[in-house]
Amino acid sequence: MADPDFPAELVDLQRRANDALAALEAYRRTVDAARAADADRADAELRATGGRPVEIPSWGRRQLRPWTEEENRRFGELQAAVLAAQEARRAGIEASGLAHGIEVVQGLNQAARA
Repeated sequence: MADPDFPAELVDLQRRANDALAALEAYRRTVDAARAADADRADAELRATGGRPVEIPSWGRRQLRPWTEEENRRFGELQAAVLAAQEARRAGIEASGLAHGIEVVQGLNQAARA
């Protein structure tokens, strides 16, 4: 299906779903960066007092602090917003009478990015 065949309301619903997912991912990256910065500070403090930080093997991952309650709460809010936006898009597709196939999903994504 060509992009111009999609109703503007559906394209807007797709944009909202994309924006909600982008906000969720941006928040996750922000929290992960803060967690890494906390680990860097802890390592620097350890070095400053004569300690030696744990060495991480090349195949390993650095251990970071757990997410805080506030970070988890906000992430949950953003997840709920993603789910609501995706459900609204699905309902919009059903209401429009379009089949919910890969061509429609890809076409909506292309139209939303245009």
